[in-house]
Amino acid sequence: MTGIVVLEGANAAGKTTLARHLVERYGARYLHSRPTRDPWRRHVAMLRRAVALSERHLVVLDRHWLSEQVYGRVFGSPAYDLGARCLDRVLRRYGALQSEPTILAAG
Repeated sequence: MTGIVVLEGANAAGKTTLARHLVERYGARYLHSRPTRDPWRRHVAMLRRAVALSERHLVVLDRHWLSEQVYGRVFGSPAYDLGARCLDRVLRRYGALQSEPTILAAG
């Protein structure tokens, strides 16, 4: 199985748990993103790596730009406007599946 799956959501929403299951079940390659002071450079590099790996493997991106938009003011990052649209276009071009940001309620 090949392709890209992007898991978005708040901290503790279950992204890493789901990613772990995808890695175990499908042998996916796992890429995890953390907030940094230079998110644009990291997101572009992460996307390039995902695209390269997706030619032969399923790739799971645990958090990408959308989940980190909330951290922008904390780290003084630029707004994700045109840049985000570019990232999304690349993801769509490669047929990526992208989850909606959600918070899983404890039950």
